[in-house]
Amino acid sequence: VIATDANGTVTVFNRGAERMLGYGASEVIGSASLADFHVPDDIAMRARQLEVDSGFDALVAQARRGKAQTRVWSYVRSEGSLIPVEVTITPRRDDDGAVIGFIAVAVDITERLAADQQQQQLLAQERQMVAKLRELDQAKTDFISTTSHELRTPLTSIIGFTELLEDDPAIEDDSMGRALLDKVSRNAERLLHLVEDLLMLSQIESGAFQVSKRPCDVARVIASAEESISSVAERCGVEIHLEIDQLPELEADAPGLERVMLNLMSNAVKFTKPGGAVTVAASPTDDGRAIELS
Repeated sequence: VIATDANGTVTVFNRGAERMLGYGASEVIGSASLADFHVPDDIAMRARQLEVDSGFDALVAQARRGKAQTRVWSYVRSEGSLIPVEVTITPRRDDDGAVIGFIAVAVDITERLAADQQQQQLLAQERQMVAKLRELDQAKTDFISTTSHELRTPLTSIIGFTELLEDDPAIEDDSMGRALLDKVSRNAERLLHLVEDLLMLSQIESGAFQVSKRPCDVARVIASAEESISSVAERCGVEIHLEIDQLPELEADAPGLERVMLNLMSNAVKFTKPGGAVTVAASPTDDGRAIELS
């Protein structure tokens, strides 16, 4: 705490001020000004901002108008080092209300500023990390998208040529060849589904995914998914039963719905023990606007 008269001469210099600034009270009371503990350039800049005379007037310009003023300054210690402080200056008045002096209460904010600086550094590091993660995520999305597109072309060709071979009369009497073609066809179809799932994932992450709704026969979609997974279920020793009631026609994305059903059935088959069965039941709800699967 430092108190001054109306002209800025120090009248009170408490022990906290002595510890903070390194002066004894007897050294400054009656001889030093509050402005003596400030950096001259800081006071000059403040004077230009307030359009007042530099020096003590720049420190107490607002306090003279009757307003308590709190501001961050740098105090100059007796050995010349600087200390950041938050200073609140309030006017002292006599019984008639005239300003007879000022009281400056200063708080050392060295630790607070250090903590703020550390927090800013941590925030900057966090922003850099987030930016890098976004770059990595975008690179992953681009890689998945590019790879999916590149894989679809050869897989489509494999499936097409396999279908041509299956239609070849020469293969009809070759049981082993037909069995091998069936395996190639099934695995190619399975890979194509996986590639399409990856492509859909990249589209969802990039915000480019769109649902194309058209009139959809849900029963046919479920039957198609069951047909695609039937060979896998047979190899696993699992039976698939369909219990499909009369279903309403829906506005839906048929390929997307079939992919969902295929994934659900695939998981059900995968986690069913050999000799077990998977039941796919579909029936309309009371309002006819939704379908329940069990």
